[in-house]
Amino acid sequence: MSIIQHHDEYLTCTMWYVERRNPDSNVEPDMVTRIHYGRNGSRKYTQDQRWPPQ
Repeated sequence: MSIIQHHDEYLTCTMWYVERRNPDSNVEPDMVTRIHYGRNGSRKYTQDQRWPPQ
């Protein structure tokens, strides 16, 4: 599992938890779970079918 940190314009910390279907493969995963941490400590979980933009 790899973790990519990204800070969006709303000053919330978004962590991308990426799980690969085959750990030995270098193919990009087809499901990405985004966990948004708000400044008040709240969390929001969303899922996307595409790899997040760099």
